[in-house]
Amino acid sequence: MKRDIYEGGHRLPFLVKWPGVVPPDSVCSALVSQIDLMATLAAVVGAKLPTNAAEDSHDLLPLFKGDKAPVRETHVHNTFANTYAIRHGDWVLVDAKTGYGEKIDPKWDTRHGYPAEDSQPAELYNIKEDIGQKNNLAAAHPEKVEELRTLLKKSNNKATPHRAFRPVHRLRKSPIGKWTVIDNGPGGYEHQCVEPYWRDFSPLNNIPANPPPTLFITGDKDAYIPIDTARKFQAEIQRQGGRWDLVALEGGRHGSPFEGQYFPRTLQAMDAFSKASGI
Repeated sequence: MKRDIYEGGHRLPFLVKWPGVVPPDSVCSALVSQIDLMATLAAVVGAKLPTNAAEDSHDLLPLFKGDKAPVRETHVHNTFANTYAIRHGDWVLVDAKTGYGEKIDPKWDTRHGYPAEDSQPAELYNIKEDIGQKNNLAAAHPEKVEELRTLLKKSNNKATPHRAFRPVHRLRKSPIGKWTVIDNGPGGYEHQCVEPYWRDFSPLNNIPANPPPTLFITGDKDAYIPIDTARKFQAEIQRQGGRWDLVALEGGRHGSPFEGQYFPRTLQAMDAFSKASGI
């Protein structure tokens, strides 16, 4: 599930199209993260980041250009307080009794061939051999568990402290008309200090004079980003002279564009938009 600290909660394909830089039809299996975008974009525009900014971000430009040398060997998975997993090479340690973020119906595990929860305090997987993370090797390799726990502790000790998050169960109103600004939706997670500065990151308050071409794909039953809000945002972008194509997947919910029956349409929409907008 999304946000689980298993691979399935974090792992996604990263698609890049950059004529003249990224070789066509190339595939790279290197471990990368969305947190690497900051260092990468800084490198693209020739900006020098402060020493205390994006310490854990890596420049992906060499990979874009076809270099096979990995930019990182290790990555930490974390969504909820005090629950971590760490990937290092081919190994993943879920340093908890389970990597699920929410309670899962045991029938789902049975139906998909996953063993029942055991009494072990951690889970260890070799994802090169077991990408589905079905075979917990923690008992068989206690030395690897301790090695990764030490690496995880070292990584967490190096991390820059961040402000706490808390759940929110309401939507806030934008000063622009009567539009609703989604703060990650009811039941989602939001920054404690969002109230004073939420307009700084709200796209409804920061539409540039010449907005870039944008494709927005969502389910028309998305409870986190209501389709009416998406359409109002589209209208404002178009009023500013920009292109903002909206694809509403019938019956789709939050996350549907990357799931099952909807995913082929997502790829088709991306390809059509890319060709039509010349990017």
